[in-house]
Amino acid sequence: PTQRFSLHVCPRSRTAPGWGRPGVAPLLSAGLGLALLCASSGSVRAQSQIPAQFIDQLIVQGLNEPTGLAFLPDQRLLIIERTGAVRLIAEGKLGAVDPMFVCDNVDPSGDRGATGIAIDPRWPDSPYIYVYYDAADQTCKIVRYTVGGDVAISSSLYLTVDPATRYDIINDIPDLFDVHNGGSLRFGPDNML
Repeated sequence: PTQRFSLHVCPRSRTAPGWGRPGVAPLLSAGLGLALLCASSGSVRAQSQIPAQFIDQLIVQGLNEPTGLAFLPDQRLLIIERTGAVRLIAEGKLGAVDPMFVCDNVDPSGDRGATGIAIDPRWPDSPYIYVYYDAADQTCKIVRYTVGGDVAISSSLYLTVDPATRYDIINDIPDLFDVHNGGSLRFGPDNML
């Protein structure tokens, strides 16, 4: 059965409608990581001890095995799910097109699946997102997609990805075992992936 997850962690000094304000991303990112790690059997359960700067507050529910996240510079959030679905969250709501898109040919068996997502540091001038996933052909891939819609409107829930914009960065990393797989994508201070 598919597990369903909810995202509950939010900085104590903010409320859900305003969580996208500047300075919130580092705290929320840490909290989201904590929430994703604590997910179990249907919902994120409160930790026995939540860090002092956080409260347990529902932000969005109905996520399916979230494995990675990336903030757009305007504080909108993209979440990648193990099956390859990429979902947008803005001001506590899921995107108007949900999911934005689904990576093709993802193998979510064992420890496999889609696990990495990164935003081009030149966003919105370069509206690219990058994903890392295990494919059904026993390779791992790093793929770039072009995002359309309201790329420069921070409160907009309308972002789309046309699968035809797919550009394979690396498409032949061997993936011969179904355990101990995973990957994360980040841009360095030199703006290199």
